[in-house]
Amino acid sequence: MRLFSVLFAAAMACASACFAEEPAKKPAPLVACIEPAVMRTDAARLLPGSKLTVIIPATEDEFGLTRLSKKEFDATGLKWEQFLAQASSAAAAHLKTLTPEIHRDAKNTPQYAVLESKSHLTASIVLCPEFFTQFSEIFGDRLVAIVPDRFTVCVFPRGFTDFQTVGPTILEKYARSIWPCSQEAFEISADGLKCLGAFEEGEDKEDPPKKDAGQKPAAKPVKPSAKPAKPATPKKPASPPKRTGKQ
Repeated sequence: MRLFSVLFAAAMACASACFAEEPAKKPAPLVACIEPAVMRTDAARLLPGSKLTVIIPATEDEFGLTRLSKKEFDATGLKWEQFLAQASSAAAAHLKTLTPEIHRDAKNTPQYAVLESKSHLTASIVLCPEFFTQFSEIFGDRLVAIVPDRFTVCVFPRGFTDFQTVGPTILEKYARSIWPCSQEAFEISADGLKCLGAFEEGEDKEDPPKKDAGQKPAAKPVKPSAKPAKPATPKKPASPPKRTGKQ
């Protein structure tokens, strides 16, 4: 019995030592979840200049993304800027795996590009500097990005004039998606990302949108500019003149 007790004590001591030496598991890195503002959690913040689109700290899992509550985010000990840095790093790594489909005109000039994948991280690529670097080489130093759902990003040169043609298709993708992101258009430049306004709203305007007080941008704010135009509404044909006498 005494021998058994000694062996048991030694086994327990060995087991305790093994458990004590196991390194603590690192928490999953945070990524950005972009969603309509109506679906926000208490940890969400509006994207710079946006009224309809938020960014939420999240973790990637087998089902897609798990959004964090404010309490869960606070428990990470990260400041918002640190979260954005982590999310940007994850987005940049995912961007490298994507092959853009570049649409060209009859003269073979690039008109716009579409990036799609099955990953829920796809929408977040607009937040990393590498996105601007890659597409500014194709479309110039001012881009417009539209992110209808988690799996699709459309990018245009700022001077693109055919939004009336491609716009309805993009908005339909937003409306039909199980995981919609935004119906707003975002300008991206070397200074960062800034919302231009809802794609389906209003005509082009020269006056820039007012900056939201106290709103912290995901990156440096860009110079404000006009909203993309919505498709023109056809006018009703004029009514025929009334007859004034017998014929």
